[in-house]
Amino acid sequence: MGTAMCARGLEKYPEAIRLLKRCSTAYKNSRDKEGRAYALWGLGTTQRFAGHLQQAERHLRQSLRLYAMSRDPGGLAYARCGLGGTLRMRGRYGESEKLYRQACSVFKKLGDRFGEAYSHCGQGNALRMQEKIQPALPHMAKAESLYRRLGQKGPLGFVLWSRAQADIFQGKFKSAKKRLVESRRIFNSVNDPRGAVYCDLGEGQLYLSQGLARHASFFRRALRKSQQLKLRFEQAHARRALRLKKSPCKIIQIP
Repeated sequence: MGTAMCARGLEKYPEAIRLLKRCSTAYKNSRDKEGRAYALWGLGTTQRFAGHLQQAERHLRQSLRLYAMSRDPGGLAYARCGLGGTLRMRGRYGESEKLYRQACSVFKKLGDRFGEAYSHCGQGNALRMQEKIQPALPHMAKAESLYRRLGQKGPLGFVLWSRAQADIFQGKFKSAKKRLVESRRIFNSVNDPRGAVYCDLGEGQLYLSQGLARHASFFRRALRKSQQLKLRFEQAHARRALRLKKSPCKIIQIP
């Protein structure tokens, strides 16, 4: 299990998926429900990152059911977050928001500050994708504050990227640029190539939203990198964006 999660952390998604499937089967054969719930959570979230969203949803729902039968409220909350993120990427924003909200309540009771930040960021993004920008902003601000306090650089990079998306939607282009610059700097410092792809998508969207021609170079770079990393979801967004010439930012909002 440790090797599988290390591969997941290093963004070696095909290897991680293969190993996590083995772990899930081994836990099932040994009738270890809690172990299998964790393996399915790891498998589902990895499949989500790799863009295999239908399989991710199936495995995360299985994890959720197993955690619901156990006495592990924290595990159940993380399973809700994993499923919430997958449903957001599948366009089911209301369901996503509800799952993150339920998880956040549990994390607060448990004193899990990382989980609280994670769920606040998820709620903010689910609201943003419903164009509920004002209700989204406090969640994003809370997530950023907690991640900074915890010293969690990678997650901080993503919440800054999310806040830049909200800025673009509101036409606050200078603020968006500032957040994207900091987000990219963080992703570079932790050697996160997936984060770099999101920054390319974000910068492309920033320039597209202003009607500036340089947007295409960022989308092409995002496409090239996402192909190298086998990120199917990000590839689809880059291709879609490259077909646009000038557009309101809401048309290419990225979950």
